[in-house]
Amino acid sequence: MKKLLILAEDVDVNLSSGGKANYAFICALLECGFSVKVYHYSHKEVFFEKAESILINENRWSFYFLLSRFQRLWQRYTRIEIAKFLERRFGFSFTFFNDTKSIARTIRKENPEDFNWLITLSKGASYRSHYAILSQNRWHSKWIANIHDPFPFSYYPRPYRWVEPGDRKKRVFFQEMAMKAKYFSFPSALLREWMGQYNIRFHRDGLVFPHQIDQMNLTDNFIPEDILNKIIGKFTVLHAGNLLEHRNPYKLIEAWKKFVLHYQLSEKDAHLLLIGPGTFHEPYLTELCKQFNTIFRYSGNMNYDVVKLIENLVSVNLVLEAESEISPFLPAKVPNLVKVDKIILHIGPKKSETLNLLGVDYSFHADPSDANIIFLKLCELYKMWLNGSELKLNKPNLIEYFKPEHLKNQILSINH
Repeated sequence: MKKLLILAEDVDVNLSSGGKANYAFICALLECGFSVKVYHYSHKEVFFEKAESILINENRWSFYFLLSRFQRLWQRYTRIEIAKFLERRFGFSFTFFNDTKSIARTIRKENPEDFNWLITLSKGASYRSHYAILSQNRWHSKWIANIHDPFPFSYYPRPYRWVEPGDRKKRVFFQEMAMKAKYFSFPSALLREWMGQYNIRFHRDGLVFPHQIDQMNLTDNFIPEDILNKIIGKFTVLHAGNLLEHRNPYKLIEAWKKFVLHYQLSEKDAHLLLIGPGTFHEPYLTELCKQFNTIFRYSGNMNYDVVKLIENLVSVNLVLEAESEISPFLPAKVPNLVKVDKIILHIGPKKSETLNLLGVDYSFHADPSDANIIFLKLCELYKMWLNGSELKLNKPNLIEYFKPEHLKNQILSINH
């Protein structure tokens, strides 16, 4: 039995999409029958069946912790923002350095000889767990660095690409990781290919560990009645997740407005549900949605288990991506949408990991800039729904792809 040490920055499913993906990944490893020990920096206790889970505590007596608090007080009382200046100088924040040193100090207690592999998992644009292992030379020959998104932002495809403060030092960090880790894992084949242009090792020694289907029990949760009433007996389309700056919902709303007018629908017939934060688009987005009685907008962080229940009940689930030439990301929610087995309306570029998995001939796809095509796809789906179609996705090959057995075979095939 393989013995795996997991070092995760976050495993809280209600905090971030990274937390959701990391939690599901660890659960899948346990289902594979691996012996797993988890260290995580989630700022709260999170437990797993059949695995020891250890919360890493922040070191509040370190030099960097004191610097971070001094900076916070300085900015509060002088009202002079110095965070960007410091990040340009040092590459990262004092909080980042304190977090990574807290993680590194804890992991030193473990002996590499007790494990076959160390897998580091992070979230967003952070990679704290990866940075913490750079200084731990004894782990490098057993280190699988999971790269969930490009890093830094200058490595992103457009329109996400920009040069952030400290970009040069961030690139040095990732290139150093490319030299020291034994292998690299990616949730998508397209992301491995994309990152390979910045260092050949990312592609040559890259593995594809797709996001996993979440096996959490949903029986203890319920959908709020006001939302349930918008779903039952109606044609419903759901987008659940963070509406980032470039994940623009306005063409979708334009298409939905045209669709509702075309069929003369009311709130008794259909609903578009937009659930999840979208800070860049607020408060305009919420105010816009209020103008339509067939659009429901919830801008908070809804409990993840409740969201999954809603995904099971709606007619169609949405994957909305940015207008771009390429989308190498695999949204963490995709495996669960495949499990739900409802048609996925993919709104994104043709060169996309999601569309690659659904199939190049997948018909329910639209470019995010083309409101008319989105409208036509909504009409097609609505007519199918009216005719009694269950709107099944019917992709058994994808169910197998996202199952733990596939992940198990990937890990067992790795050589030291």
